[in-house]
Amino acid sequence: LNAIVLGIATFDFVTDNEDVAHVFSQIDLSFLIIFTIEISLQLIYHGHKLFLDGWLFFDFVIVLLSWSLDSLKVFRAFRVIRTIRLVARLKTLKNLLNAIFEVGPSVTAVLALLLLIMYVYAVLCTELFGDLHELGLTDGNYFGRLDISLFTLLEMVTLEWAEIARQVEEVHYYASFIFGSFLVMTGFILYSLVVAIICDAVQENEHKEELAAAEKEKAESRKRLNQMKKRVEMLTMN
Repeated sequence: LNAIVLGIATFDFVTDNEDVAHVFSQIDLSFLIIFTIEISLQLIYHGHKLFLDGWLFFDFVIVLLSWSLDSLKVFRAFRVIRTIRLVARLKTLKNLLNAIFEVGPSVTAVLALLLLIMYVYAVLCTELFGDLHELGLTDGNYFGRLDISLFTLLEMVTLEWAEIARQVEEVHYYASFIFGSFLVMTGFILYSLVVAIICDAVQENEHKEELAAAEKEKAESRKRLNQMKKRVEMLTMN
């Protein structure tokens, strides 16, 4: 609810009207008081263990900064990040989030490969197309320096490549082969690898949960069976 209020407070009808802005400010203050009471109760209940829990410690820091740095709205706006905690209550999203954390090393390796490919193509494009803007053949300086080439290729990875590619292809026909191979390797193969890694991790997490649930059910069954045996033995003794 606080996230919705923070979002509505950014509209012009709130920011341009002092009375409405004051009302939203008071509502925000009410939420801050509620958050303060909540984190205080959490601190009483958990004690020093609160600082060992990432989410609870994050809440504590945000509330503390909201009071001590009230004039800096950016810290108060950070409370909207608390809505991410809802992920923990949704099993599907929770499994996905856990999978993303677990496949961190594998995804990092794929990203490293992506950066290597981008660097190779950035050097190639800078050498081949670096003078096009100086000659007035392109609208922008897309490949004038290595850092500019890297940024341009990053744009192309996000599939905003058509205009840049067409301008360069009008001068160098072979540019289509360079850009095409780059997009195939980055936009399709590497993205597919990341998706495959995450999907595999999600399935593995779900399998682990199923095994854990099965083990728990077996343990409960054994417990009930032992209780029944004890009752039978007691009846037999009587």
